[in-house]
Amino acid sequence: MLAFLEQFLMMFPEIRSAPLFVVGESYAGKYVPALGIQIHRHNKNNPSNHINLKVCIAKDNAGLLATQSFIPCQHCIATSHCADCSAKPTSSKKCLFILVQRFEIFQGIAIGNGLVELRQMMHYSTMCSVLGVLEGPQIEQVEMLEKKVIQLIDAKKMVDAANTFNETIEYIKKHTGISVYNFMEEPSSGAPDFEEFINRTDVKELIHVGNATFILNNQLVYQKMLPDFANTTKPFIEELLEHYGVLAYNGQLDMILGYSLSKHMYDTLKWSRRESYFQSPRRRLRKYANGSVVGYKKAGGNFVDVLIRGAGHMVPADQPEVAKFIIDSFIEEFKK
Repeated sequence: MLAFLEQFLMMFPEIRSAPLFVVGESYAGKYVPALGIQIHRHNKNNPSNHINLKVCIAKDNAGLLATQSFIPCQHCIATSHCADCSAKPTSSKKCLFILVQRFEIFQGIAIGNGLVELRQMMHYSTMCSVLGVLEGPQIEQVEMLEKKVIQLIDAKKMVDAANTFNETIEYIKKHTGISVYNFMEEPSSGAPDFEEFINRTDVKELIHVGNATFILNNQLVYQKMLPDFANTTKPFIEELLEHYGVLAYNGQLDMILGYSLSKHMYDTLKWSRRESYFQSPRRRLRKYANGSVVGYKKAGGNFVDVLIRGAGHMVPADQPEVAKFIIDSFIEEFKK
């Protein structure tokens, strides 16, 4: 992801001076902190005007940037010269070795309904009991599965932990009959309109994916990602909080990564200014137009925690106006 960002800024240097905020939702609770910490450590370890990551790109004979990107070989890295690049550019292109400037503009990260640390979020039995969607023996079964997930994580059996977590979610879905992505809705079959759109020939051409077919629930990808599912990125967030703004927002109607689950994780975060967050008041967020309450915000010590009413797991889809306001406000507060 860091290599992508470097090459993206090469291709579009006009946006290099813009403040950089890394934002994502759901499983991006892994990607966003990971990329953020890469950028932070990268800059910290390379205080000069250039960083030491090397990227090979191809230029055509007219000197224009080509669409292909090449990973530099060890020869390139050692000699800062691409005459023997393992990427093997075609004879019509010459491989150019480039040093990319530091990410001086990195300002913070934002995560929506994020999977950050599964272990601290295993409180589904309590959530389902409070919502009234499960009771008695059903709650006991979920509690048993939660304990098993925690035991497997502690034993470093991450694939087994991920599979048991999925068993927990499937049990909740089966016995509640509602969508875990928004408990006010019926279960859905996914996003067929989006899948159809993204597989259109004209769209594929625009996003440069060749002849690849997008599959919404790709089991091969799922299996490849399974070993990472129960790992944590909480230490990355704790390190980033010492230097940058961190926004965590949740839709109130989400069950799969609901607010109460995330709040357990927030309360275990450790950084030097954590007391500023814990002692800060929780404030209501209102619409300017009619004064209606759209959410609740608690902020302090670089950490901003927002609960958004009327939204499930996909906050920007359920409450686009509020989601944009939350992100815009965060950027305005932390950009330099």
